[in-house]
Amino acid sequence: MIVIAHRGASAYAPENTRASFDLAVAMGADAIETDLRATRDGKIVLLHDALVDRTTDGHGPVDQLSWNSVQSLDAGTRKHPRFAGERIMDFPCFLDRYGSRCPLYLEIKANGIEERVVSLVRQRGLLDRVVFTSFDAATVARVAALARVRTCWLVREWSPSAAEQSRAIGLYEVSINAAHVDAAIAERVRAAGFGVRAWGLRDDDLMRRAVAAGLDGVTIDFPDRLIRLLRPSPRAE
Repeated sequence: MIVIAHRGASAYAPENTRASFDLAVAMGADAIETDLRATRDGKIVLLHDALVDRTTDGHGPVDQLSWNSVQSLDAGTRKHPRFAGERIMDFPCFLDRYGSRCPLYLEIKANGIEERVVSLVRQRGLLDRVVFTSFDAATVARVAALARVRTCWLVREWSPSAAEQSRAIGLYEVSINAAHVDAAIAERVRAAGFGVRAWGLRDDDLMRRAVAAGLDGVTIDFPDRLIRLLRPSPRAE
């Protein structure tokens, strides 16, 4: 099972920041996941929400703010005062800092940025180290049409209609809400020709359920806890 740090080690550090990604890498996560949006002037940035309000000291939609404004925001204090001064990262910087260190899972949150995202990854020769993901099937399809890359559709539940759409897109894998996946569903997804992983692992019960289901990977806020479960350290003599 691949341990994918969700927005970095976001249980412990401000999500989608250097602090969170660096901690995830130090913990031994197999890959890191992040979210992509664009500023008013077209800069691709790492931000989950459409608004900057929840995670920074700023206000408003990120797509109505300039990059100069966005990069001045404090993206750490809301998590804890010790993270004061953490900044929203821009996508090129993220790729340069982590692209050679571990595989990347890139969730595209905004329509219309797919070509720029793929181009930035291609320029750095990282297409084979990236999985492009989205909850929006049309977004995933647009990425798949741009290049021969690995794509993943994020869904709440697996269904015959989801299988049909996945085949039409030519997906690499499907990621299902952890509360709605088990070993039987994982087998059905694989039988349809796709890898299967889970998102939404918010507690230890869901984490153990995902392990029991034998999934290919999961995105998780606390990668250290899953790593300890999967790879327990030998007891001291």
